[in-house]
Amino acid sequence: MKKRFILTLMGPESPGLIRLLAEKTHARQGVWLKSKISHLEGQCAGIIKVEVDEGQAEPLQTELTNITDLYAVISEVQPPLPVDIKRLQLTVEADDRPGFINDISNILESCGASISNMECHRFAVTELGRSVFKADFNLKVPTDIDQDSLVAELEALNVRVVANILAE
Repeated sequence: MKKRFILTLMGPESPGLIRLLAEKTHARQGVWLKSKISHLEGQCAGIIKVEVDEGQAEPLQTELTNITDLYAVISEVQPPLPVDIKRLQLTVEADDRPGFINDISNILESCGASISNMECHRFAVTELGRSVFKADFNLKVPTDIDQDSLVAELEALNVRVVANILAE
């Protein structure tokens, strides 16, 4: 049986660090499923999703977290709970005011929505003498969500809402 975990790492940049991590993983017959590693100002930071045989997981985790000068944290990957979801795209527009993101995210969380992507903008409109707020959200929502109720709750914030179900 396979086990998956996330290795999050931070430490001084060194020429052989990635090779060392890969060698240790390979020696335990593990594979990197996904990774993101960045170097900035002499420091290295990364996150690696590893899959390895269950019997090799603990020894590999110990080896990875014991690398000198490397701060490493292991997080177990839990299988996602089976939940029926649909994807929903929302566009929200309104006269700008402080707290919009907080108010919107509270409403979305209360209905079980998860934000996959969010892009927000504030624009000064000199002709109107005020600024406007626009946000686009891609959400994962439970399939049984009442979309009209969600839109009504958001509209109670004095915003204009356009909601579209995204194709899978």
